[in-house]
Amino acid sequence: MNFTQIEEKYLTFLKLFDGLDIESGVGLTVCDVSFNDFISAKYLVDKKDFKRIYVINKDNTLSYKNTIPVRYEVNLAYTLAKVKVDYLTSFCGTFHFQPMYDVIYAVNMSLNVGGKFLFVVYPQVYGKNGKNVLEVLSSGSEIPVYEKLKRWFISLKNGLSNIFINIKEEELIQDVSVDEIINFFSSRNFKPYLFKDNSELNKFFKLIDRIDNEFYFVWKIISGMKI
Repeated sequence: MNFTQIEEKYLTFLKLFDGLDIESGVGLTVCDVSFNDFISAKYLVDKKDFKRIYVINKDNTLSYKNTIPVRYEVNLAYTLAKVKVDYLTSFCGTFHFQPMYDVIYAVNMSLNVGGKFLFVVYPQVYGKNGKNVLEVLSSGSEIPVYEKLKRWFISLKNGLSNIFINIKEEELIQDVSVDEIINFFSSRNFKPYLFKDNSELNKFFKLIDRIDNEFYFVWKIISGMKI
């Protein structure tokens, strides 16, 4: 499934957006680097009244109405350095921040003084019994998905903390189904970085229904400001 199909079936991002504290965009410019089939770009256009909305997308032939496409060239750091904005967002697109520290530096260059960023990094998964589902599955399958996600989050937060102020780590909870969990982590923003191939992905999630019968995404979020 691509992100559009996931959203049409589960409303994953709609539920996420409803829980986020995204300030009004009146008079501000924003750049979105989510790489999620323009789902977040649509939200920013329809709900937040930003003055200008830039969108970086690796498919340069696609765009969304009332947004300004930014041509992806060389790498994300080089591309991001071409815009100057007040707000920068990424909803589950941060695994594209590679090389990480080059992109963090480019984030700093692209933000105006006083500018802010909001990065939804990944969804942790818990059962209603409190078990850390990704950790249990990583241990059982010997595929270190939980460790990769946790290490990426810590590295990203530490890198951002070296440059920006008011760094906040937040969490947002929403209920999900087993099918939604598997399809979400099968998306192109996660699968290439977590699994070698489909067989490894299937092996990882094979026993998820033995852990619990109710599950929750706990979104891991980082925000901050440039001085």
